[in-house]
Amino acid sequence: MNKKINPTLCIVLVSCTVGLSLLVDLIPIVSLLTLPLAVLALVFSAILHYQMWQAVPERFRRTTPGKAVGFLFIPFFNFYWYFPSYAGLAEDVSKATGRPSSYGLGVTFAIMSIIAWFVVWIPFLGFLFIIAKFVIWLLYVRSMARDINRMIESSVPPQIVATA
Repeated sequence: MNKKINPTLCIVLVSCTVGLSLLVDLIPIVSLLTLPLAVLALVFSAILHYQMWQAVPERFRRTTPGKAVGFLFIPFFNFYWYFPSYAGLAEDVSKATGRPSSYGLGVTFAIMSIIAWFVVWIPFLGFLFIIAKFVIWLLYVRSMARDINRMIESSVPPQIVATA
């Protein structure tokens, strides 16, 4: 039996990181807070992504949770792996639930993750791109958590309560 997915802490950490990174140009001292918070947000995002993959029944998974997260850290290969890891998760959850998924958000997030490597360095465009990518990520995570939690709830047998 799987635990329900709760993305709240991860969303808060990523939100704070994005907010602080946008302030770095205005207040340079903020960069001292941004790096440790960004590392923490990355760790919690990876844990959340792992938990989501782990919640998918094995017969519907295209890969293991460890590969789904770990291969995202391989330079250049990760440009390809964003698609099986994010869009693939949405497809696999859709197969497991029999309902439409967040495949479009997964593909969009994968594309934006690749483009981000090249665009975030451009001053004003980078700022806008960070906001757009964050919004897509937020929609994706909330949608996937909702779908996975519904899947978990429907697979849990009802509790039998003894009455005295």
